[in-house]
Amino acid sequence: MATPSAVLAATPTATPRSPARASTRAASHAAMPAEMVHHTYPRAVEATSPTQVTIKLNRPNAGMPSILTNRVGLMVSVTPVLLAASHMTTLILNLWLAARVAAVSGRLHRPWPELSSTSLPPMTLVVLCVALAFSFFGGMTGILAVVVTTVLMMAYALVGFAVLHTITRDLANRAFWLASAYVIVFMFSVSLILLTVLGLADALFGVRERFLRNRQPPPLPTS
Repeated sequence: MATPSAVLAATPTATPRSPARASTRAASHAAMPAEMVHHTYPRAVEATSPTQVTIKLNRPNAGMPSILTNRVGLMVSVTPVLLAASHMTTLILNLWLAARVAAVSGRLHRPWPELSSTSLPPMTLVVLCVALAFSFFGGMTGILAVVVTTVLMMAYALVGFAVLHTITRDLANRAFWLASAYVIVFMFSVSLILLTVLGLADALFGVRERFLRNRQPPPLPTS
């Protein structure tokens, strides 16, 4: 009786066959491509437990279509990004809603902040660059770096929203343009990349400061 750690080489069992069946099997093998015939048989059979047997193939994922393996790899790569972004969005919405409830109930003992002036510390950009560099590593280090990079990118996307609120102050149809931007972001999450770029541009070049510096003061009322 084989032990759980024993590895048994897979060998074909010699069973009596009729000449017709043997010729049919040989013809089917001749019709198959050489690579398929080579990878059809397992390399070894390993008894991993008393009730489980693992079949090792000559080539990993030889029995799976290439399109399926590509999709599985894509899902594994994208899942940390989607989870980090969704959790970050949920936490931000919960924080905003809790602050609104506290303000309405009179329990918010500080003035409501001006969200259009939201900014991040300068060291945040350094941490983002380091996390982005480590995200190219493999294993758990790369996964954690991808999560940190996604969270910081979402933070800069919020800064992009603040920049958008600032540079649209002088527009006549400001409410329409802001509503359109929010609807586009809600329907197409990929558009968050543009807001992230806008937030990074503000951190590097001071977009809001330049806009407010060059902004013309409103005209004085005429009597």
